[in-house]
Amino acid sequence: MYASTIRILRELCGGGVLQLPSSYKEMINPDTKDDIYQYIRSTGVGGGRERIKLFKLVWDIIGSEFGGRHQQYELFYNGAPFVTKGYAFRN
Repeated sequence: MYASTIRILRELCGGGVLQLPSSYKEMINPDTKDDIYQYIRSTGVGGGRERIKLFKLVWDIIGSEFGGRHQQYELFYNGAPFVTKGYAFRN
């Protein structure tokens, strides 16, 4: 179930998580903050700041090192797929 949830999240977000600012400093810098809020916005989410918060959360789940390790664990905690499928077939 976890793998399909991750797949759905990736499909829903598309490239949105890749356009995020690298740091909060870009959101408070007078030279960049206007551009950040102009190009990262959405109707129905509550503005650029809320969209960035949401996508940062999604990035932690699907793109960060922790998220990748957790997905790997969920996929293989019972062992390699060929081993678990063989076990399921025999039993």
